[in-house]
Amino acid sequence: MLAEARGRPDDASIRRALIRWGFNTKQRSEPPDEVAAVLAWVARNTAPVSALADAAMARRMLDQATGRLDGKNAAASTARRNRIILANAMDYAIELGLLELKPIRRIKWTMPKVSSQVDRRSVVNPRQARSLLEAVRAQLAADRGWSPSSR
Repeated sequence: MLAEARGRPDDASIRRALIRWGFNTKQRSEPPDEVAAVLAWVARNTAPVSALADAAMARRMLDQATGRLDGKNAAASTARRNRIILANAMDYAIELGLLELKPIRRIKWTMPKVSSQVDRRSVVNPRQARSLLEAVRAQLAADRGWSPSSR
């Protein structure tokens, strides 16, 4: 919900300042000067929560929550979890009286499909499986004091 205003710090600086100091209640009171400047810029250039009542702003937030930092689509489970977190944050805003209704419900959104294809690089081949089983058998033999060839 940040404006594209002049003097905007780079995304990495904003993220670091918010995570390490802005959202950290133990560190929040004494940030370094450069971090304090970033946090002050964020405070001046963040839209109010009531701006989420606008469908375009709510859509932008949903797109950002269900995507990755590099702009690509997030994994289906990540997108679903982040959408739920955003919806819960909006519920809390309604509870506090900052929003009248949950804008995320008015947005048409389809959950990304889960890929059921297995990456062949992550599955052991038959030779690797035999080698692994032989190593386990040898470890059991060493632990129990018997010979794997005697079984």
